[in-house]
Amino acid sequence: MTTESWKIRIDSLVKRYETRGMQVTALEGVSLEVPDGKFYSLVGPSGCGKTTLLRIAGALERHTEGQIWIRQSAVGGAAGPAPAVLVGRPPLTSMVFQEQSVFPWMTVRDNIAFGLKARGVPRKVRHAKADEFIRKIGLAGFEKALPHQLSGGMKQRVSVARAFANDPEILLMDEPFGALDEQNRLILQEELLRIWEESRKTVLFVTHSIDEAILLSDRIVVMSARPGRILEVIDVGLPRPRQVESVRAHPAFGQLFRHIWQLLRQEEAPPPLHAPGKGGAR
Repeated sequence: MTTESWKIRIDSLVKRYETRGMQVTALEGVSLEVPDGKFYSLVGPSGCGKTTLLRIAGALERHTEGQIWIRQSAVGGAAGPAPAVLVGRPPLTSMVFQEQSVFPWMTVRDNIAFGLKARGVPRKVRHAKADEFIRKIGLAGFEKALPHQLSGGMKQRVSVARAFANDPEILLMDEPFGALDEQNRLILQEELLRIWEESRKTVLFVTHSIDEAILLSDRIVVMSARPGRILEVIDVGLPRPRQVESVRAHPAFGQLFRHIWQLLRQEEAPPPLHAPGKGGAR
């Protein structure tokens, strides 16, 4: 637990579900505090419950035991009072998924402005806000393009821009760059960092990439194999603002990578084929 003002607080969380007549425990005894304005990444073996935890935080799934609290700002979002020209309170959370969750019948501008439209923001105002994030995410000139005219990386830029444009208090991101090639992944990581530096939203980010977690995060939550438990919360401690080259060249990068990899490798190690007896394994 941290001494900072928490935005998300999770206490002894358990998630069980039924599958094929069997009860499976996805998460067990998870306790975590995510401070306001911090970027936390979840890493762990496949099937350890990272996405389940994210979906519980976003109220897309219910937990079985334990408690989760999200502290809502008194006025506006985490970055300050909501502008008077906007209508309706900004959402508490927005989620960015790994798959490209854009509406195929909407233009880039209308996709990014979708949440603002749902809040009743006037057309002129929401389009101005969408255009602001179109420029920030590197899609200038594609305002009227439809998703089928975009590459996979460009579609995911639209998803990220839509989440930020709606000004949520918390961003929940489930491997948003996992399906991209390495070049697009690196570009979007740096663009995400740049936009996040301006807003300092609270972020909970799921990734399988240790490099990505180190580059983006204030702290990295390392989870065990199923049932998912928290093995360690690691303070990254690298200076901000960050770029891919400077982070990878930093002396602490290799130490962080090795430490996280050692924790994960222990969780991924297969069990012995035979239990050792008096005469040793056979």
